[in-house]
Amino acid sequence: AGPPSALISSPPPGGTYVVGQAVPTAFSCSEGTGGTGLSSCNDSSGTASASEGAGRLDTSAVGDYAYTVTAVSKSGLTDSTSIDYTVVPPPQPPEEPQGRPPGGPEDDPPSDDEEQPLRIELSTGVEGRSLRKLLRTGELVVAVRAGGEAKIALSGRAKVRVSASRSVATRLVAVFRRKIVRFVAAGEKKVALALTRQGRRALRHRRKARLVITGAATDAIGHAARKRMILTLQR
Repeated sequence: AGPPSALISSPPPGGTYVVGQAVPTAFSCSEGTGGTGLSSCNDSSGTASASEGAGRLDTSAVGDYAYTVTAVSKSGLTDSTSIDYTVVPPPQPPEEPQGRPPGGPEDDPPSDDEEQPLRIELSTGVEGRSLRKLLRTGELVVAVRAGGEAKIALSGRAKVRVSASRSVATRLVAVFRRKIVRFVAAGEKKVALALTRQGRRALRHRRKARLVITGAATDAIGHAARKRMILTLQR
């Protein structure tokens, strides 16, 4: 008998949420070919079910987390799937402007020290890169640019077609290990995203793959930014 499969349908991986934010989840499990039925379908937040359920992400503290769903068949076979997410501090309220002295100017000109929004950019040189090369080397090099001090969580998914209940659907599957990049100042770094074992299995028989690379950035005062890059690789 084949192993069961676990699926997290929402939220998508790589999300960024503030402390205390309510983030519901939806998940399901299905038995493998020739299986004897499911024994359990549980998530890491304590939601237990027989085949599908609704849970929530833990957003009680700042940090990087993983939410996991595990399927167990009656024959003892298991499968699990996870999404990564980041919890950041709530944004700081704007400071009240100080009173101006009588006769003073109504508006001060902007200064170089004024707070700037958090900015990130993702890029990769795809010339000469192919799906065959990705499978051979096991990594994808991404150039990450930050406009200032930041911590950026990189994740990579692929769009794959899956069959379930006599229908074919497309879903995003995590295929790269999550990578954290830290900047102490504005600059650019080249980062190698490593293929996971699950990612290699998902891509090895495909002629073409559409990859979605996501960067979720936060800074020391709670600002957040996201950037997404889509690549299409062929053999």
